Amino acid sequence: MANRRFQDVQALQREMKIIAGKVSDTGALPLGVSDVAIDTTTSPHSLVVTLEDKYNDLYSASAHLESASSVASIVKIQFSGNNTVSLFSSSGNFTTAEVVYLTLFLKNTSVTN
Repeated sequence: MANRRFQDVQALQREMKIIAGKVSDTGALPLGVSDVAIDTTTSPHSLVVTLEDKYNDLYSASAHLESASSVASIVKIQFSGNNTVSLFSSSGNFTTAEVVYLTLFLKNTSVTN
């Protein structure tokens, strides 16, 4: 569970946290993101976003490309390890040319209701 002060957001989901911003593996990172790297072990290469805090689950995500040299579109978003989010493309590998506008809606509690 994240250990920081959050601003109030009205949501029906309990303890939902929102992280949003522009990410790339060469640029500045939004608040809540500690690292962005290209994972060359996957085929095609994925863009891995590491969050500063650990979260219980991912409610929802939205990702939009600003510039795409080889990536046609983002077709899969995978949440794993409590603090990493991987973005996969429909074709081509992520390169340093890609910039993604990312919005994550994260679960910050293990309480179900």
